[in-house]
Amino acid sequence: MDVERIQSGQTLIAAIRGVIQGKAASPGQLLASAGASAGSDTLELGGTIDNDYAQKVLKNSLAERLDQAFAEVGVEMDTKELLESGLDTSPEATAKRIVDFSTGFFSAFKGNNKDLKDQEQVDSFTTMIKEAVEKGFEDAGQILKGIGELSQEVQGGIDKTYSLVMKGIDDFAEKEKQSLAEQQVATQPQNGKAKKGDLVGGV
Repeated sequence: MDVERIQSGQTLIAAIRGVIQGKAASPGQLLASAGASAGSDTLELGGTIDNDYAQKVLKNSLAERLDQAFAEVGVEMDTKELLESGLDTSPEATAKRIVDFSTGFFSAFKGNNKDLKDQEQVDSFTTMIKEAVEKGFEDAGQILKGIGELSQEVQGGIDKTYSLVMKGIDDFAEKEKQSLAEQQVATQPQNGKAKKGDLVGGV
């Protein structure tokens, strides 16, 4: 691939995809059609990708996939928070932001899926966001490999982030199901125990 320079930012995904797929005659034409603004960060294609840039690609890919997944179930979300968040780019901090952001829409999801039972809502929701996250990571991986070389450190960080995100979503699901189980126990009558107002001793 010829070494070219393109701008980053929220148009990063569309811009890089177009360059890789050869859909634009030049990066400038591509960026203009994508609505990129001047003054954005730049990356030389074919170079070594650092962690900060890999994080930008990853966040854009995840935002795009999460937007799509939630839109399909009628939930409006604003990925601006996810795109702009995070001074700490460690796998642990990044994974926590992704998990907290995506699971924060569970209430909205439940409101749009009242036909599902409680546990079905948890299962459906977590399956949806796990699939979106998986596709987001896959997209980011393909894009990054198409524009440069990933060091073992950067690739290892991405892999660790993915594992932590999936674990975080599983932990969220387990916590929600545990809460549902506790609610069911609390609402069930306690057999063999006197209720308030019952006569004691048959008197």
